[in-house]
Amino acid sequence: MQKLKSETKILQTSIREAYASGLVDGKIVQYGKGLDVGELIVAKFGDSRLLRLGFEPQALINTAQLRLNANFTVPYDAGSHWRINGHILERDTFFMNLFSDENELLAERRKVLCGRVPLVPFLEELEALTGRDLPDGHSLTLLCRLPAAQYRQLVFEMEHILEQRCMRGDGHGGAQALIRLLAASVAASSIRDADQKTPLRNKAALVRRIRDYVDERDPGTVSMAQLCAAFSMSAPTLISVFRDMTGQTPNRFFMLQRLARARSALAGSESGAAPVKAAALEQGFTELGRFSAQYKAVYGELPSQTNARLSG
Repeated sequence: MQKLKSETKILQTSIREAYASGLVDGKIVQYGKGLDVGELIVAKFGDSRLLRLGFEPQALINTAQLRLNANFTVPYDAGSHWRINGHILERDTFFMNLFSDENELLAERRKVLCGRVPLVPFLEELEALTGRDLPDGHSLTLLCRLPAAQYRQLVFEMEHILEQRCMRGDGHGGAQALIRLLAASVAASSIRDADQKTPLRNKAALVRRIRDYVDERDPGTVSMAQLCAAFSMSAPTLISVFRDMTGQTPNRFFMLQRLARARSALAGSESGAAPVKAAALEQGFTELGRFSAQYKAVYGELPSQTNARLSG
């Protein structure tokens, strides 16, 4: 049997850098108030990957996956509230993404164990445990709820794989243990599909179309009236859709997105007043005083302080 290479990284990094690096699958759509530096532990076992993330800010994540993988997310912070495609995630629930191209994840705090395993071995292990297989190519995002004690055991065993097996360099053992643990947990759970063509799923698609519409135009130039006209919706309906899917009104959602992009620009610019002004104007903030006040309300520091602290 070919020995799988095992690799472990323990990083102190920001949520923005964690997703930009490719170590974490998905793309940040927007993130909000809170310390943006946290711990990221990454263990790789061949094609499998197990990560432990600990970040504070509310984040809206768009996940995309290769169809040869089974992706999983196991929240370990009971105080964090999650939505996936608009569905509220109940306590002691994890989710598996099988065949789905993308999902929308909204979390107050992104404190999770997550990663991926090869799809075929996972499905084979699941079939061996249950005697049932999933239809090939069937799009599924499974919400898997366990009894509280079993959920705690799932978290404990994942952390054991992360902190013990991978440290010893046992790539094959770590990958097999992770596949068996996930399959057994899915088999023991009560399951519902969050990827069905429900009104919530339709809302997720609508929000993505609206985001694309706004991104195609100059930042800060699209009004609520324009969105309502473009998508034939009343303002109350549009606000309701965004609150269901993102927890925010459209105006606040896009304002936070523009602030996050300005913050990324500040982190990569030389220190000084000019980069702050350029970052603000690029994202449609024409009143610099108001930009600074909004920025500080979200990130707890002035744009100039971010620039001085994070600039190269």
